[in-house]
Amino acid sequence: MPRYTAFISYSHSDTRFAKALQHDLEKFHVPRPVMERLDRENNRLGTVFRDVSDLGAAARLTEALTTALANSQALIVVCSPAAATSDWVRQEILEFQRIRGEDATILPVVAPQAGDSAAEAYFPAALGETPPLAADARRSADGRRGALLKLVAGLLGTGLDELIQRDARRRQRRLVAGITVTAVIALSMAVLAAFALSAREDAKRRLSQSEDLI
Repeated sequence: MPRYTAFISYSHSDTRFAKALQHDLEKFHVPRPVMERLDRENNRLGTVFRDVSDLGAAARLTEALTTALANSQALIVVCSPAAATSDWVRQEILEFQRIRGEDATILPVVAPQAGDSAAEAYFPAALGETPPLAADARRSADGRRGALLKLVAGLLGTGLDELIQRDARRRQRRLVAGITVTAVIALSMAVLAAFALSAREDAKRRLSQSEDLI
């Protein structure tokens, strides 16, 4: 049983996006209907491995990285101009392919700031001539959320449309809940303001009555 749900391979220049992607994957809640259909007991994807060391510090993969690759269910490759020419990313892809063989699950994702060229321009050559269909986090493509859902679908082995629909409904429920809470707070503030105004007017009236008695 793999220890990691995924291993994120990335160039050092894409650290910020890789870190955010790791966070979003680990915090993602799998919808209950999807959990039941896949017979999952946990609504979280699990631990995602991301190397936090200096990616240019060594010429060859360390034993720790090789072990992490061997213990990962899938390889997520952050594609960008830097990643396309990164020897480190190339080594991680080749090592994962060597370990997993034909069963290797490799999920490319184009970084948000990759550029305006076609996605294939940012694929490391180690992915092959016909790389897997990539998620594209650029605004002009899937966007960050759409790319995340594509990766989740790939990791779960489930349909993307179902995840998109359920995610849209969940976000709509959160929006409605947020609007409701805001409305309740606004109403409460209005009631409190009304009470405060009434109390002030009452105090003025009592003061005026006291002055008249004096």
